[in-house]
Amino acid sequence: MRSYIKGIVSFLVLLSIYSCQTTEVVMNNDDSENKNQTNSKSSNAKFTSAIGFQFETTPKESINELPISKDFMVTLATNSNSILIETLEGTQREDLVEYAKKFNKYKSVPKPGRNDCSGFVRFVFQHFGVDIFKLEIDELKRAGEWINGTEVVYKYAQKHGEVFKNKLPKKGDFIFFDNTHDRNNDGKINDYYTHIAIVVDVEDNGTVHYIHKSGSGINLQMLNTTLANQKMDGKRQVNSYLRGKAKSDTSATPHLAAEMFRGYGSIFKDKKSQSDIEKEKRERDAQIKALQEKAAKEKKEREEKAKKDAEAKKKAELDAEAKRKAELDAKAKRKAELDAEAKKKTELDAEAKRKAELDAEAKKKAELDAEAKRKAELDAEAKKKAELDAEAKRKAELDAEAKRKAELEKQNNQKDNTQNESDLKSTIIKEFESKKLSAKATSKKIKEKNRLEKQAREELVYISLKWSKAKTKPYTPKTSAGMLIQLFKQYELNITDGTEKTDTIEEKIYWFTNKNGFLFLSREPQVGDFVFFDDGGVKKTIIDIGLVLNITDNGDVTYLHLVNGKEKFSVMNRKSTKNFKKFGSLFEKK
Repeated sequence: MRSYIKGIVSFLVLLSIYSCQTTEVVMNNDDSENKNQTNSKSSNAKFTSAIGFQFETTPKESINELPISKDFMVTLATNSNSILIETLEGTQREDLVEYAKKFNKYKSVPKPGRNDCSGFVRFVFQHFGVDIFKLEIDELKRAGEWINGTEVVYKYAQKHGEVFKNKLPKKGDFIFFDNTHDRNNDGKINDYYTHIAIVVDVEDNGTVHYIHKSGSGINLQMLNTTLANQKMDGKRQVNSYLRGKAKSDTSATPHLAAEMFRGYGSIFKDKKSQSDIEKEKRERDAQIKALQEKAAKEKKEREEKAKKDAEAKKKAELDAEAKRKAELDAKAKRKAELDAEAKKKTELDAEAKRKAELDAEAKKKAELDAEAKRKAELDAEAKKKAELDAEAKRKAELDAEAKRKAELEKQNNQKDNTQNESDLKSTIIKEFESKKLSAKATSKKIKEKNRLEKQAREELVYISLKWSKAKTKPYTPKTSAGMLIQLFKQYELNITDGTEKTDTIEEKIYWFTNKNGFLFLSREPQVGDFVFFDDGGVKKTIIDIGLVLNITDNGDVTYLHLVNGKEKFSVMNRKSTKNFKKFGSLFEKK
């Protein structure tokens, strides 16, 4: 008797904790039966009336259970009298579903239930004597932290039933979801165990109908994992919206239920026939075999990657050693040049000093001779002085004339240089227009940056035009991406490097440009830049790339790309061209 009383007290303590953690609801536990009877017409409406329900955008906490405190978790683990049974019989599926559907269109979970998604599911199962939050203390943690209500139910199903993905569920089973909102506020799709629902029906086409507690209340929705990216299949709805759209969403942000599907769970004991048991065994054997094959494949891929990494590391070491040797040779050469210059300067200084001394001696002798004759030649000296003054004036005039002549020669030289530059530019333009170009890639990759210098722009265009006239193409595959990959190899630049996670070569080039250069829309492109086009779908997958050849004043951009394996010169305008995505550049910014 004392044990029984102790159990009742523990259960009341648990209910009091629930009351502290839940939000206000529209009815209390005392008048729940009257409320159900009053709303029997709406709550017992046909299930098909819920098809097409649209999820309303709500604050993030309303779509996921509220945080569960440590004290609450300890109470769950230690209160042994708060649970009657661990699983349900398969015959109880219909009863559980009908009971859950009674609360359809309720604004909140009836007390003492917790007013969130896992609180509603727990409320329904407790009605049938099962507490799906009943776990040991060490099971309520992951990586040293307390888990949320959805993950508690997930672990409970693993412990007392099963979790699965590769078969359809039955009525009364759980549905687990990830990423129904950005729980950790990091802007990434990495939020797990964020929502839970109960299966109420399964159609022949695989569409699963479920009931759950969302921001707008308790309601019915649907998902179909075979049509994960579709809301409609013809005129039939197969997936509901489960996450509201926000301005911060990217093309990868999921919104439909099947896009956020994690798996199913069940704690029902269904009677299985011998054929079902054998079928499950075959499926398990097939899964084990598939996993073994996958593991072998992944091991082989890891070994191949390790081999490639080792080869790349060895090549990098050899390149670094060659670079160090070149730097040492350059330093030695520069030192020798500086030593030779210092020696030459010393010799010139000594020669200048000796000449100065001779000049000083000659001057002194001349002064002595002049002093001896000075008295006798006063008149001649005056005349000589006049002649010297005239000579000095004449010399100044000659110097001015020489300076003027030098300036004229300088102006003539500048004019000739300008004319030469104009002639050279004219020649380049003629070569560009006639497409009879020959250029050698001389610009190299800027060290540690993967960006090219400005002078490489025209070289890229010249080489690409030369290739377009050649009968044998130096690149495979014969696509725009294949041409650009080979073109940038002229500059020792692999424009698909470091982007293994993307699916296509075009996507690899796009993300390489984003990482090592820059993408833009507002500024004007330049010769040698990229122009990217997508498929116009939801994910905006890159399907074609062009190399910019010319830009007109009205914004028209001429670019080179391949269509059906043949080079084509096309013109686009960012304001009117369909499927235009962005421009990109691997050159240093101005």
